[in-house]
Amino acid sequence: MNSQVPTTSLKIRKVVISLCNIIATREARLSAAGIHGILKKIGRDMPKDGETQEKSVIAMDGGLFEHYTQFSECMESSLNELLGEEASESIRERGGDSFE
Repeated sequence: MNSQVPTTSLKIRKVVISLCNIIATREARLSAAGIHGILKKIGRDMPKDGETQEKSVIAMDGGLFEHYTQFSECMESSLNELLGEEASESIRERGGDSFE
């Protein structure tokens, strides 16, 4: 296999890394928005008056979630932003072999 990576400039490689980070951040925010929509549909997007918020576990599989910590951190912060602190405390994300 003839890889072209070593022949590219450091500047170009940094641009590619930056672009990948932007795309992954966007995907994490879109994933959080989709999860928020599902939680809203099933009534778990906010605590009900006088009741304890039910816990929800969001299970995911995929290399991006499992191995790219920036993705999972961005998705979690986006969920916190969408749900608010109180409701987001009842949400747990699990990926890969960490399903419990």
